[in-house]
Amino acid sequence: MLRPTHSFLYLPCGKTNMPVRIQKGSRILIIGGKPFQEDILIWWNFVARTNEEMIETTNAWNNHTAFGEVKGYQGKELIPPPLQ
Repeated sequence: MLRPTHSFLYLPCGKTNMPVRIQKGSRILIIGGKPFQEDILIWWNFVARTNEEMIETTNAWNNHTAFGEVKGYQGKELIPPPLQ
């Protein structure tokens, strides 16, 4: 199965193998594991289990209290959009 560069591929549960062919110098990221048993919230760059966790995480990002500094980034500080 050929995929274009910068693509994302989801494989459903039960998949036990997948042939991969990449060009020299390529980088891939494979993440796997059992699905979460609880509902998962995704907002901007954050993942949480509850709305309260999402608010805490967003506040921690905005207040610089729980995330490391992105070294070498030359752009404006990234601010998440307001939670809806």
